[in-house]
Amino acid sequence: MQHASSQDRLASVVGIEEHLTVRSQGCASRLDLWFALKRSTLGSAWDQAFITESSGKSLGQSVRVLEVYPFTPSHGWIVARGVNERLITRQATEAMIRSIVDRVNAACLADQPSPRPAVERAPAPSMRNVLTDARIALRAIAAGSRPQRRVDATSNP
Repeated sequence: MQHASSQDRLASVVGIEEHLTVRSQGCASRLDLWFALKRSTLGSAWDQAFITESSGKSLGQSVRVLEVYPFTPSHGWIVARGVNERLITRQATEAMIRSIVDRVNAACLADQPSPRPAVERAPAPSMRNVLTDARIALRAIAAGSRPQRRVDATSNP
């Protein structure tokens, strides 16, 4: 498996936001853990891929659901709702989220079109060639004959 370079990473988990950790609504024995997320410009397409990947994964009894909350184009959070700390530690929850983020990054990178090869173009005429051709044409006009275009090795027929 090819690992993405730091430039190619579409998103990465920065770490847990302890100050945002709260008890889950409706279940005092469970927690909502917030993880800071550094995001790329892919935005909502990445978010949707994360939702698809995390909802397709069986989180078992340890985590009820994972949600993405974009904050700015480059930052956001992933919230692990309903975490049962008797079944999974905060570190294990973070490792699970990092694994899902890595899979989503790989899937999104695979979906991006590959860059097109550069098209070879004939070199543009230099200012010197343009001025030389103009001078030849003006001389021919002044002499009353038809101008003969100078053939350059770099020009195309």
